[in-house]
Amino acid sequence: MPKIILFLLGLHAIICSQSQLPLAIQTPPFGTSHLEMISFLNKIDDNSSMIEMEIGSKSNRGREIPVIFIPERRNWKPQQISVMIFAQQHGDEPSGKEALLMLIHHIYLNGVANFPNLNLILIPMVNPDGNELDQRRNSRQIDLNRNHLILTEPETRLLHQLFAKYKPQVTLDVYEYGGTTWLRKGYIKDFGEQLDCISNPALPAELKEYALNTILNPVIEMTRVRNVTANRYLITSEDFNRPARHSTTDIDDGRKMILILLSASLVISIKTKSLIMINSNLCIREKKT
Repeated sequence: MPKIILFLLGLHAIICSQSQLPLAIQTPPFGTSHLEMISFLNKIDDNSSMIEMEIGSKSNRGREIPVIFIPERRNWKPQQISVMIFAQQHGDEPSGKEALLMLIHHIYLNGVANFPNLNLILIPMVNPDGNELDQRRNSRQIDLNRNHLILTEPETRLLHQLFAKYKPQVTLDVYEYGGTTWLRKGYIKDFGEQLDCISNPALPAELKEYALNTILNPVIEMTRVRNVTANRYLITSEDFNRPARHSTTDIDDGRKMILILLSASLVISIKTKSLIMINSNLCIREKKT
């Protein structure tokens, strides 16, 4: 084998080793800090021609909130679907952040072959202050997922600015929750994924019907065909005297922020083997031609 090829292979191995996922070098894994995430993403950005990073905003305590674009924006094609995924609005729910860092690392190592028709906008850590404090709210004690109407916080303003600028057809808002409330009563929700659609009573009936019959039900069926147990998203509590319900009707959370523009919205909840639930919110609007 020519020496130049051996050199390039060795160089690639060195670069890849320098961009290991923070979780991969923690023993035991205890979660990615804000500084670890920034260091990791800087290395990815410096060594990849597919991935572009910019600092979209800063938290109330001055921590940077990076935004990742895949492929680089200069290589975006207008005919492709734009997808915006943001995670960890709640600082004590880190699984979405870790999943997005894994996705970025996978694309860095393997290219965009799995996403040839997508423009990706990824915000792994919306609430860096909450992450460092290990608390749901940000440093001003504001629940960011209840701040999407008044927009008093820089973290939620960033999400709306990104949406207004890039107008993604799909947005994914990622959370997690534990499956322990029912376990104490001797029950468990036995779904690999939970999905649901818009439920706010002020939205047009035609839009709700479209979301349910054209989007939600086919997606649930497609998921079941792939041998993943799926059902409509079910909100429950420890109090069995309170009725369970599908999704939420609140209009001020991240899931509903695009509904104001009359978009169809889905909730996706994924149960991991450790009984931690990743609760994602899929908002889809028709792409105008």
